[in-house]
Amino acid sequence: MILLLSTPLAIYSYDLISGELKMLATGKSEYFGIAWNEKEIFLSHSNINNASLVSEKDYRNSDKGYIKTYSDREHSIVSYGLSMPHQILIDSKDRLLATNTGLNCITVTDIAKKKQFALKLNEIDCDVINGEKVGNHFNSLYEHENRLYIGAHNHARKSAVWELDINSLNTIKIYNTEANFMHNIWICEHGMIICDSRNGSLYEVFSGETIWKADESSVLTRGIAANKKYIFVGRTEFGNRLTRKWSDGGFWVLDRKTLKTIDMVKISKTGCVNDLRLFGTEDHCHTAPVLSKDKLKYILDIPIFNKLRRNYKYINYKIKDAMQNVNKSLK
Repeated sequence: MILLLSTPLAIYSYDLISGELKMLATGKSEYFGIAWNEKEIFLSHSNINNASLVSEKDYRNSDKGYIKTYSDREHSIVSYGLSMPHQILIDSKDRLLATNTGLNCITVTDIAKKKQFALKLNEIDCDVINGEKVGNHFNSLYEHENRLYIGAHNHARKSAVWELDINSLNTIKIYNTEANFMHNIWICEHGMIICDSRNGSLYEVFSGETIWKADESSVLTRGIAANKKYIFVGRTEFGNRLTRKWSDGGFWVLDRKTLKTIDMVKISKTGCVNDLRLFGTEDHCHTAPVLSKDKLKYILDIPIFNKLRRNYKYINYKIKDAMQNVNKSLK
């Protein structure tokens, strides 16, 4: 059983039986969303250094992101003009949906016709306006029973879940929550679950209750996958966008029935976990066909001398991080 992990700098596979970690792809950062259909695998790339986004001008000029398809036939860009694309989804209408996070909308691509449009949910067209984080920071997508659910992180405000009709893409309802920095949506026997990321927990939207919390401090929950027995929750160490590239990642394993923690797998220097997907078996948190594990060869992409590049970038990061800490101490 394989768990796929996306991090800013790479895509990894983790064998849940042997514990073997493999880097599958790197060099096209920053990675986030993973999706697939019967023929191909899709990955979202921001194509910028997300840590460089500060001002409104930065965000408005950050539409360099794209989604690339990987198959035995070709590797090609199928959606473009994206700013910090987070989760992506192939819906039941065979549309490719992407949270165009920095531009505060959902980009919808008709794969067959190769046409795309922006689904704007309100009048806000940028994550940062006049120096204020006013955007909804839409970051998560989930389809369930003819409904599309979209997660709104909402920055310093409480997070919310938007419910849309899957056919018309009209908004039906907005669920307000007490969660902060939310990611992911999953409707199951426990209710509507989201990652209450800032509080390192899982939150049930209908009841407004925290149903699970990590047993360590200063961690974010982001990324969720599940089979019949277990729930897997992505582990990210809290920090700025610079430190998240090189921090230790990992995931928790929960008993699905009791929601008790069974194990915590910590993985050194992978960077933060942006998303999780079970591969080669059914993932109850994500609607997608079951593909054989050999299809992962489609996304294999490790540049020559990658180890040297990563070591150089890691040393450079440590120097920058040390300088930032010195500057803070002098203030």
